[in-house]
Amino acid sequence: MKKWRKIILGLAGTIFIVFLSIVLFFILFFVHKERLIEINLPKKDYKIEIYYVDTGALGQSIIQIKKEYNILNSEIIRNIKGSTTVKSLKFINDSTLELIVGFPHEKYGDTVMVKY
Repeated sequence: MKKWRKIILGLAGTIFIVFLSIVLFFILFFVHKERLIEINLPKKDYKIEIYYVDTGALGQSIIQIKKEYNILNSEIIRNIKGSTTVKSLKFINDSTLELIVGFPHEKYGDTVMVKY
């Protein structure tokens, strides 16, 4: 009977360690991506999408600007570190976008020019 107890305890311990490893992996390495803005451009074969990307415990969150041609084909234009939201955006010309990025409860933000 003691041998079966050791086997059951060993199996339960192994299952617990595997479960704990999976949970820690997702806490440390899970990437959450949230689309903030989608801009359909006239006379262009792509659209501009702006995402907030939370890289988890081991990285710095970014705002990512992408050209989205279709579901399978996209191109990252720029990653902006140190911000979590887009406060405003404005088109400067046919190929330049001015973004003001920052944090939700701050009055001011940083101005970033993005060529697309």
